[in-house]
Amino acid sequence: MVNGLVHNCPQEYLPGFLPEGLKPGEGNVGTYSALYYRNGRSSFDNVTPHHMPSDAYMQNQLRVHPDATYTHSTAITMNMSQSRRARTSTFRHPPDYTLTPRQALARDLWEVRNIYRSDSLYITPSGDTYIVGQLREVARRNRKAFSDIFAE
Repeated sequence: MVNGLVHNCPQEYLPGFLPEGLKPGEGNVGTYSALYYRNGRSSFDNVTPHHMPSDAYMQNQLRVHPDATYTHSTAITMNMSQSRRARTSTFRHPPDYTLTPRQALARDLWEVRNIYRSDSLYITPSGDTYIVGQLREVARRNRKAFSDIFAE
């Protein structure tokens, strides 16, 4: 944990206890810098922090909210496998700047939800809801960390 910014999975999701199909570290929520640091110092292969909303979208919001505390490093992210992250619409593509911040966050959360659903990992056949909780944590942390941006 770096400065308490990583929302790690609960005890039952530690390596060896993760829902089948998830990579170690996948689903962890925290700032980009905290997850990047943790991923580099662990055995979390092929997982990478995914910005929600996208970094490009949030950087653009700084024009509207010049006093916002957002930076690339302080952005709220969730670890995703590289193959799942590549399936998001904002991976290597510009975001939709016409959306409000809340709409952009909701869209990204919905899209990631659908990716995990299509892989049967959103709610697993055994009823596991790990990803459900982690996506809620992404939304909660964004609203708290960047309340000036998400107040609209």
